[in-house]
Amino acid sequence: MHDIQKMRFNPTPGHTRLAWLPRAALLGAALACGMAVMPAGSQARFPTGTVKVVVPFGPGTGPDILGRTLGQKLSEKWGQPVLIGFEN
Repeated sequence: MHDIQKMRFNPTPGHTRLAWLPRAALLGAALACGMAVMPAGSQARFPTGTVKVVVPFGPGTGPDILGRTLGQKLSEKWGQPVLIGFEN
């Protein structure tokens, strides 16, 4: 018998060396999903202070109007001031 034939793995039908891999991957994915949806009880509520949004266009432009409208809505939702700033 040749060396290659001696080293060849001949599993019984339905049993392979990697048969456990799909189950392990499924278990790992399930654990990761479970941990991802767990609430983080020790984290502080965001935001805890003033939020500043920088608009990269000048006053009176479309992005400025959108930023101010969005800032007003976020301020109402979060209960914190949202400041809109400009940077050219």
